[in-house]
Amino acid sequence: MTGEYNIGFKLPKSDTGHTCDSLNILIQTEEHNKSDEEVKRLKTQRDFHQIRQAAMQKNLKAEMESAKTNRDKIVLSFDLQQTLPTPNLTVGPAFYLRKAWIYNLGVHDCVSGKATMFMWAEITAKRGSEETASILLKYFLIKKIKSYFR
Repeated sequence: MTGEYNIGFKLPKSDTGHTCDSLNILIQTEEHNKSDEEVKRLKTQRDFHQIRQAAMQKNLKAEMESAKTNRDKIVLSFDLQQTLPTPNLTVGPAFYLRKAWIYNLGVHDCVSGKATMFMWAEITAKRGSEETASILLKYFLIKKIKSYFR
């Protein structure tokens, strides 16, 4: 049968942060315990966190606009993706026998819209602050080398 495919499209799940998730769980717990004062305090803390988050997003957009006119400014965002199991197995006992995890750090140039991905296996290096800093240094060196060829 041509034209019949089992394909669906949907919006991606929103990525919530640890702080928001933790506060929402605490709020639900305290609502269940009927602790109105604690619920009020936690909701205030969550609201303050969300206001700060919105201010950071606004600041990022302003920096991106500024970088479009000022060529000496670079605006980057980076994200260490969730670990990727190799091989990808779903069978119960085999899941726990995995030997290798793959890490991926994405660096996004907010002005050009281009992304660069750096992937490595856990046998090569871990995924701590030193590895992240090394990758960012490598990213800057790559961009500097490429600028000589313009």
